[in-house]
Amino acid sequence: MPKLCNAGDFLQANGSSTYYVGFLKSPQVWFPLAVVSDPSSGRSLDTLCVARSCRAMQDMVKGYADRVEGVEQTMVQFLRIDEIRRLMEKYGMEHVAVISGDVDEGSDGGCNCDCGCGCG
Repeated sequence: MPKLCNAGDFLQANGSSTYYVGFLKSPQVWFPLAVVSDPSSGRSLDTLCVARSCRAMQDMVKGYADRVEGVEQTMVQFLRIDEIRRLMEKYGMEHVAVISGDVDEGSDGGCNCDCGCGCG
């Protein structure tokens, strides 16, 4: 189960951290993996999904891509907090869902991905 955080609190508490963020590509544009924080509210996608584990994010992005019509491609990128902040501002997101995973792979874990974390 993802841990839901207020964006301001998350960004302040993780000032120098890096996280994996998933992206999906429609026929027209790439967009970040986002969800609704409270489905009963009727609000739009207001929550950015992030993870410390590349595998956890890859699994989540693939799961959504398999269920969302029109998704042509997916990718996972390793982003700094300032990049996450800009992404959230661009899309008007107010929350962060931190996806749990087995390990913090980062640049030391050697997951051999091509997301920019430096392990490949």
